[in-house]
Amino acid sequence: PCDFDDCADFARGGRSGGVPDAWVGDALRWSVVVHNRGDGATRAESPEDAAITLRYRVPDGLTPTRYLIETDHPAGDRATWQRNDAMENPANPAEDAPPAEGTLRLNGYSAGEAKRVTFWLRADRATVAEGTRHLRAWVNHVRGYYGEKEGWDDGIEVNDGQTFNGGDLRVERRLDVYDPTHFAFDADDPGLLEGWRSCAPDAVGGLRVEDGALVIDVVGAAPCVESPPVRVPLAAWPGLRITLGDADTGAGRVAWQLDGEVGVDDGRGLDFDRASPAVHLGPGWGGTLARLRVWPLGADGAAGETARLDDVRLDPQVPAAPPPPPPAPDAGAPDGPDGPGGPPDPGLGAGGARPVPYDAGLAGAGGAVRPRGGDAGDVESGGADGVKAEGGCAAAPGRAPLPWALLLLVGALRRRRARPPAVAARSPDPG
Repeated sequence: PCDFDDCADFARGGRSGGVPDAWVGDALRWSVVVHNRGDGATRAESPEDAAITLRYRVPDGLTPTRYLIETDHPAGDRATWQRNDAMENPANPAEDAPPAEGTLRLNGYSAGEAKRVTFWLRADRATVAEGTRHLRAWVNHVRGYYGEKEGWDDGIEVNDGQTFNGGDLRVERRLDVYDPTHFAFDADDPGLLEGWRSCAPDAVGGLRVEDGALVIDVVGAAPCVESPPVRVPLAAWPGLRITLGDADTGAGRVAWQLDGEVGVDDGRGLDFDRASPAVHLGPGWGGTLARLRVWPLGADGAAGETARLDDVRLDPQVPAAPPPPPPAPDAGAPDGPDGPGGPPDPGLGAGGARPVPYDAGLAGAGGAVRPRGGDAGDVESGGADGVKAEGGCAAAPGRAPLPWALLLLVGALRRRRARPPAVAARSPDPG
């Protein structure tokens, strides 16, 4: 569910521009092609004498779950791929348990033959605050022609005729991983906006990241920002927390788009207290989240102001509802047993009229963030043509939006007495 030209690069600001992006939970493929462009062939593989070996390194934040070595022999077209016998080489790791860093034997090569090594990866956690990740692979040995290159930055002891990449047979791809349930804006790059953008060009003059916050330069009323497109089933996330920097009194506003809907319905939004991170949501918060939209100043805002969005996160629990304010004491109420300074009135909440409980109309359910259908993207490296990246987002079939209603039942009942009650009854907090 992406409205960019290239769904594989949804965060385009700062150092993340031009770098493929992934969400936590996404499955990705990374392919490295090692192509024999010469007319010669290598002799057969033996346990003591490897023909060609490839070393690789998967950075932390990503976990390799399996790998596959394929060949284009006999066609030699770099398109007709089939499983290669290197997968049965006992020196190679188990197919479904590749380490994060290791060496693969590619067995013997025929003239013009290419072999493709594909790793399936799982994005485990956000890495944007720690810097871009580098997936790296390099040939460290070609019997009689090239080697030995033990590390990414190591030199080559022998090179007989290898010309790719100036004779250094290595490739890398970069990747940024973001969390669709938590935007912290804590990168050290002012332009790395985590995919957020303005949705009110007449009210927002610019956006930047500064001191762990998304800073909004305000030029008009109701400045608005929105998240990149996401896919998060909300059954496991019944709550939402929005933290504003230097928040003053007043109301902010949040709205959301669900999977299958076209655009954000601003009229379905809810107001929230700028000074409180908790947002209390109604039954319309359900289904699969596709986008968030936030007005940090509500309808306020004027040229020259700034607004700071410190943190936006989904909450696995419904935030506790704030108690309603107590009614003001009646003027002239006497002190004493039944006055404002006396003990609680046993008649309230103990028979007769009782406090009415708060009901947010929400019930959380189990579940987890699910990766999008299919692979989130492909990252391909290597070959005679150098390095390229291919990617895209897979969208699941649209779901009809849930009907929305908001139920907020806050009340306090007071029994009329000859004298004013001692204290005002407050609605209990169900959380």
